[in-house]
Amino acid sequence: MTLQQLKYYCMVCECHSITQAAKKFFVTQPAVTAAIRELEKEYAVRLVDKEGKSIRLTKAGEGFYQYASQMLDHAKEFDDQVHNMVKHRRNLRIGLTKSAGSAAYMEYFSNEAEKYQNVEIKVTVDSTSELIEKLRDKKLDAVLILNHSGNPMENDLKWAELKTTEMLYCVSKNHALAHEERITVPMIAKEKMVSTKHDHHKTEALRQIFLQAGYEEGPQVSWRYDQQSTALQMIAANMATGYFPAEAIRQNDGIVGKQLEGDKPVPICIAWTKDSWKQEEVQQFIKEIMKFYRAVR
Repeated sequence: MTLQQLKYYCMVCECHSITQAAKKFFVTQPAVTAAIRELEKEYAVRLVDKEGKSIRLTKAGEGFYQYASQMLDHAKEFDDQVHNMVKHRRNLRIGLTKSAGSAAYMEYFSNEAEKYQNVEIKVTVDSTSELIEKLRDKKLDAVLILNHSGNPMENDLKWAELKTTEMLYCVSKNHALAHEERITVPMIAKEKMVSTKHDHHKTEALRQIFLQAGYEEGPQVSWRYDQQSTALQMIAANMATGYFPAEAIRQNDGIVGKQLEGDKPVPICIAWTKDSWKQEEVQQFIKEIMKFYRAVR
């Protein structure tokens, strides 16, 4: 078994065609067919059956594809890490939430950028839930996220609070609620809201505020978008209301943010895993950003 044979096989599985797989690798069809036959011979199992011009995976073939894909992923990760080691290049993969996490990162980095002149930093911006998933999948080294519950995170994650932010109920400056000093749940119970996808942490926190006020149905989130900017445009146009961190609307003159009665400041946290902590540059980033925010409190 060779990695090249696995690459050919996985491509056939993904294309459902030996012809298409051969084109992807710029090789002949017999070369791809021979690779699959060698795998079948080595493991004494039939992996694919032909159905006209396409192929169908056998049950064993489906399981083999899963293992082969994992092995290729590990091989790529090994190759990347060895190349980085040889080149003495230091990488740091940071995940940030769209507004609060990004604002905290920029506040820190604008003051401490000189410490990372020899580090290649790759930033991913996404929702809290998506960032945590990528952290667990080892696609990120550390993430700056909101901890809406205020409770300790899952046992497989290490974390520390950096600062807090205010969650605001957001309306257009032309909305009737824009001139209210304070917003209560009864005032917004029937308002149609807009939010972003994968925001269940934020939505659940808002739902708990509704429950505490005696409203079991919770907030009416009618629209969700990939881009936070789209959601904010709808609010500014007075087409909906929303619930966002203060950082999200700081530069938007068309939106007014109001504190919701019963709401509390939300911690902005840095989270990492035991595995990511083993990297020197990750340890440095975590220790330095924690030190910075202890100093500015």
